[in-house]
Amino acid sequence: MHQTPRLVDWLYLLALTGFWGTAFLLNELALHSFTPAVIVSGRLAIAALLLLVLLRRSGLTLLKTERNWFSILIMALLGTILPFHLTVWAQQHIDSALTGILIAVTPLFVLSLAHFFMPRERFSAFRVAGFLFGFIGVLCIIGPESIRLMSDSLELWSMFAVLGAALSYAVNSIYTGCIQPGNPTARATHVTILGSVIALPTAVGDFSTITLPPTGMAVIAIIILDYCVLDWQASYTFE
Repeated sequence: MHQTPRLVDWLYLLALTGFWGTAFLLNELALHSFTPAVIVSGRLAIAALLLLVLLRRSGLTLLKTERNWFSILIMALLGTILPFHLTVWAQQHIDSALTGILIAVTPLFVLSLAHFFMPRERFSAFRVAGFLFGFIGVLCIIGPESIRLMSDSLELWSMFAVLGAALSYAVNSIYTGCIQPGNPTARATHVTILGSVIALPTAVGDFSTITLPPTGMAVIAIIILDYCVLDWQASYTFE
């Protein structure tokens, strides 16, 4: 049932936008001391602990609130592991501002996928126009000259990596919209815990190679990134 947005809804949207935009700057700061694998694993592990505490305070338990673990695995891969790794890897070669602009094409991917997989979200003339304007904007950002002259450049591949992350978020959004809804807190907790477990092995290997003590700013960046993870889960792991 459609409801008119309230002031608190707009405030939540504003907070979500702030966290999303800040995440790329925090990634850039964390990269001064950590590898992409360590950043992804660290932010997921701490966020999983926070969500687990919240779940227990709600009187719920892990095993009793989720039975479809295949769906949880898909959401963990598409909503956290793949896009997080692609984005942080890309930010080793492009700045946070460009990353934020490129990841903003996620709604374009959602719009396209929804046309084929969600019957109520078919293309309309207005949506087609919006998609075309957005797509042209992406081409202008990447630049046809860059594609022609920098086909093997790390910078160009990093741009495509961020676009791949945006596509992963979009597929995850469509997927979660098509499965049976569950308890929001429980689902977010399951997804984040499983994501942290999957990310851990690579992070352990990378962490052992760190020779210099991490900067305080890098550690703080990873801690704050946990709240960005919670917002990502709120947007992409459940309706």
